Amino acid sequence: MRTQRNVEHLFIGGTATKTTANYPNSMNAGEIGIFTPEGIRVTEATAATIDEFVVALEDANGVEYVSPVYNKNDIKSAKRTVYAAATAQLDYLGYNGTTGSIDAINNNLYKINIQVQELLRANTDGRKTKFGVYKSDSSATQAEIAIGLAGSLVNNFDREAEKFITFNAICSDALDTNYTMDETVTVTNGSKAISIATDYDYNTGTDLAVGDFIRIADTDTTVALTDDVYRIETINSTSDIRLDRPYQGTSGTRTHGNNSTQAITAADGAAADWGISMTGAALDFVAGKENYEVVRWETQVVDFGTTTQNFKSTAASRGNGTINEVAELEWFLQGNEGEYYREGFSTVHTPRSLVDSSVTGGGYDMTTITFDSAHTNAFQNVISPRVLTLATPATAPNYAITGTSDDITDVLEVLAFGSANGNLAL
Repeated sequence: MRTQRNVEHLFIGGTATKTTANYPNSMNAGEIGIFTPEGIRVTEATAATIDEFVVALEDANGVEYVSPVYNKNDIKSAKRTVYAAATAQLDYLGYNGTTGSIDAINNNLYKINIQVQELLRANTDGRKTKFGVYKSDSSATQAEIAIGLAGSLVNNFDREAEKFITFNAICSDALDTNYTMDETVTVTNGSKAISIATDYDYNTGTDLAVGDFIRIADTDTTVALTDDVYRIETINSTSDIRLDRPYQGTSGTRTHGNNSTQAITAADGAAADWGISMTGAALDFVAGKENYEVVRWETQVVDFGTTTQNFKSTAASRGNGTINEVAELEWFLQGNEGEYYREGFSTVHTPRSLVDSSVTGGGYDMTTITFDSAHTNAFQNVISPRVLTLATPATAPNYAITGTSDDITDVLEVLAFGSANGNLAL
């Protein structure tokens, strides 16, 4: 026997104005409404007197989606999860933009082991161990160690089909607009070559030299102490200046007016504290093909001395109600409609989607109501769990805002709890 007992129905609302008329076809595009099975709109007052209800949605094309009939007496639980953006893991080794340093040890082999948690993307046990190494010379400096380790990590991770982590070398040398490059600098992600419009000057007449460093903002905005720092390896011409490693930020121009590149002299760099920042990259996501996940890893350092610290700055989080999370749930639940050939889904069947990547507020608040529908057959008492999930824009439209007359949030509270008690309130 094959059976499907745990069925979930998902309604993805849009930014729409609430209506009050009966029947689902009276709603505005993107609006979610609650009705009796006969199509009469449910209000807070009538929700206390009825048992059965349906949820309806009208999409942008005028197509109506109506749920099965639910009985409020079967409600087991109801809760709301507020939207929270995903966060990328951020670790620092040594200097972290405020404090810290790397122990400079002569003739020392520094090694960083990074165990990346691949989760369901892996065809092994879900872990991938990567590393970076650097052998210091007889007069070691923090600058050479940070630059060398960042380059080793970049080169090692570049062998992967997908980027997991972005590695930056960062320096405590103070920000100073006098050291802003006088001309526009052009950078290309993945290339060691940068170009400068007409000359190599900073501080109105001081030439950038081989052995100096340059701090580059990820976009054309003012640089910060946590922005990536590169060593100048060669200067062949204004259109061919080579960095110690491929540029890791966003391709484009960095202008003097926005103070987005600053020089650091070789002497100032040697006297500063240095560190490495490790930031989780956004993984590829395609609903039904590539799972939604965020990068997580653990770092182990070998032979870094006694004072080098590994700062755990930001933990990785998938967030709640993110665009990718809702899109993945939407794709998966289409299997409840009979599509179980998952391998052929992308080529044989085109999945429908109501997810709006530009939804107001950046994502969705999620309301989940679970039902236990009991019935008796000839052999036993059967409990059939069902789930109703409503995704509403995080910047809530008035059909879902508590305080609006007969909004769906208050109506659902009366159906689930007997009164509009605020348990599902925005």
